[in-house]
Amino acid sequence: MEFTVVAGGHVLIHPPLIEQAALDAEAAGTGGFDFRSMLAGLRPAVSRADLAICHLETPFAGAEGPFLGVPRFAAPPQIALSRNPTPPRPGTRPLAGRSGRGQRLGGGEP
Repeated sequence: MEFTVVAGGHVLIHPPLIEQAALDAEAAGTGGFDFRSMLAGLRPAVSRADLAICHLETPFAGAEGPFLGVPRFAAPPQIALSRNPTPPRPGTRPLAGRSGRGQRLGGGEP
């Protein structure tokens, strides 16, 4: 039996990426944020794996923000929604225990 894993990490959502996701959503007529085109190049490798893991370095803000960069990152939860219909809770990162940006938005360690 064969089992394939693809893993990536240190995905850090800086403000220029958030701005581009807003422009992409506007161009698509959907509003909000659309990260799919930025991640499209990963689809071939990820779709061939039995298990795909990505470490999202950035905690999530609420759906309406505020979205922050250095030093207290807070990303739009929409980055996780293209593959997961359940929005993540603010201040959390799915499938990650700790990271270099591990401080939650409310303060303290995760």
